[in-house]
Amino acid sequence: MSLNRPQVVIIDTFSDGDSSHVPNSTLHWKADATLYLEKIAALWMHHRGEAVTGVRYILNRLPEGYTLWAKRRSNSEKIIDKWLFGHPSHKFFDSPNRFFPHFLHLMEHGTNAGCPCTVCGAKGSKIPPMGGNQLSDIPILGAKSRGRPPTKEPPPPLDAEGTPDIYRSLINKLQRDGQIDVAIEEHMSLDWRVENEHLQEMLEKLPGQPSWLPRLGELVLFVRHLDKHDIIQRHPSGVFRIFQQDKNQWDGLPLWEAGVITQTAQEDLQIEELIRQSDKDYQVNYAGFRVEPTSDPNSKDKPFSRQYKYVPLHHIRPLAFCIEALYGTPQEEIHETVENAKTLASSLTLLGKHRFRGTWPSSDIFCKGLYLGSELIVVGDTVRLLPTLDTAKVTDILKVTAIKLNFSELHQASRDDQSDGHPYNSRVIVAGKAYTMDVKKASPGAQPVRPSFGLIPPGTHNFGKWYPMHPGDQSMQVTFNSILGRCYDSEALQLWFSSSEPNTDDIIKQSMELSSGLQGTLEARSHARKHNKRLSREGRKWLWADTRAEALDVESLNGIETSKYDEDRNPRRWVRYIKELDGIAGPEDKAALERDAEKRKRPIGGLASQSSFVQSALAPISGTTSDEVDEGAEEEDDVIERASKRSRSSVVERGKRSINAPQLRGEVVELDDEETDSVIGVQEGEDDEGSDELDDVMILDKFRS
Repeated sequence: MSLNRPQVVIIDTFSDGDSSHVPNSTLHWKADATLYLEKIAALWMHHRGEAVTGVRYILNRLPEGYTLWAKRRSNSEKIIDKWLFGHPSHKFFDSPNRFFPHFLHLMEHGTNAGCPCTVCGAKGSKIPPMGGNQLSDIPILGAKSRGRPPTKEPPPPLDAEGTPDIYRSLINKLQRDGQIDVAIEEHMSLDWRVENEHLQEMLEKLPGQPSWLPRLGELVLFVRHLDKHDIIQRHPSGVFRIFQQDKNQWDGLPLWEAGVITQTAQEDLQIEELIRQSDKDYQVNYAGFRVEPTSDPNSKDKPFSRQYKYVPLHHIRPLAFCIEALYGTPQEEIHETVENAKTLASSLTLLGKHRFRGTWPSSDIFCKGLYLGSELIVVGDTVRLLPTLDTAKVTDILKVTAIKLNFSELHQASRDDQSDGHPYNSRVIVAGKAYTMDVKKASPGAQPVRPSFGLIPPGTHNFGKWYPMHPGDQSMQVTFNSILGRCYDSEALQLWFSSSEPNTDDIIKQSMELSSGLQGTLEARSHARKHNKRLSREGRKWLWADTRAEALDVESLNGIETSKYDEDRNPRRWVRYIKELDGIAGPEDKAALERDAEKRKRPIGGLASQSSFVQSALAPISGTTSDEVDEGAEEEDDVIERASKRSRSSVVERGKRSINAPQLRGEVVELDDEETDSVIGVQEGEDDEGSDELDDVMILDKFRS
């Protein structure tokens, strides 16, 4: 076993570090933190029960704000002391042993409140002596063991593709330990490691972007061609038509198609660009959106995805507005891609699964986002909730603080995920702060929310007065199918649906309200349940797919085959690459890699050369240099190059991974009837990633599915 490369352990973003807490730089210098990174990683992995004998570990970094500094002793120039600075009390840590309890508390609680470490417990300048939890108690690589040799850990369970099944491993660990709260890290999955280079950054940016901006993987309406001075505007008759601004006259109907966003604009966009073109610094392939038309999900033939088009923002509308946008258009003139997109409207995909928390026999997988029908919703978004009755209007919104996949009754489920035994119950829950314009639904004694409070997006206040639906120290939980979609700014709706003259038509009036897109969304979901064969043949209401690409049933994205259609996909080979990268490849793995390198006889090029992970993984195997990698850019895509390329749009495509194998195995998933009913409830405490309050919700009301 190679001892050269320690396995990297990713830490959470929580930190209380103060970057201004540093020593006098004339006497101290910044030191290499490898000592802390390796020892803290070893302690942490041992604490989590995941340490493997003979494997070295290293943190990817120290918590933000913490830095290691060194100084020579005044009585001995040969002795160098090191201290870790950054604690908010401006006291330092003198060893990894002393820092670890503080580090562990940050990782498990996201705050230093209640931290048991000696520095947090110090009174004045005196720091208490160290207690237990010493690094010497943990087996370190290279140290000779005493007494009976340690028991070899059983190999982790594998999924259908031969990749370690992290979710089954965590459920098994939960059963053993009774309670668990850990970050989800799939180090043996190339899909996860390559995707993780790009996904985290994108998901962190989305909540700060305007809700009207199209997102990667979303289904939208779009128009291919508009002249420079053309805009799409509502005619006084209520029909959307093309208005020629330079001639000040109306033209014909826009030809709406439907497609999936596979690349987003890289240039900043203003809200006025929702309806008209503005001068841009770059061409539309950089300042616009790449849209691939939707093919029939019931057919193996996927011709439309190759007819992609780069379009500016004012060519695009949310798919939820299909009834409004196509109002007045003869049925025979509606493009077939619109029907194809509506067939996909009753689908669900979880995104960015990053934390596993539970108390046996229940657990939650916390996610960064979910694809719900045509839209991507992430933590931090404000969403609209469906009304109770078909004829009712939307009056309620939810500021999302958590998205989680809840497992229950794990003790009654089969341990074999590939069998047809009794599966565990599961449901997708969205939690957050709820507000309503219906004073009858407001929390008793609640006062209207002021815009200055910043509790809801500024653009929602124009719809009316908002009242909290529960006390401020509580949160509300709803199941995913009670959500209509994102809450768009009133200004965006005015731009999209404004007319040159007033109109009394009901559809026209509704489009300017919070209920815009309500009928279109409900009609599309109903259409999907009748026409999507993956649903209709088994009478299901929702298609629960593991990836967005699987939900859309697309053959390729950005010209790269998705996992279902990629003949060169070989995750078992990728696991060998990862083992080589992490320095844990055995003789059999190395021999297989050498045989594979002889067959391929070529370096990696294209976007793979931009991935530090792919470069470092392949270089030790093939002996290639970074220059050789670049030379192969024009050659046929390598399997790992495909994985790296896919990661550029990889929120919509990952390799098939099972989080709920008894259900996801069949491609189509439906929650049990009682779980499918959308429930709304209130629970004590803040229901987010940092909350320990996981009580069942109290059912208050029923929503439609």
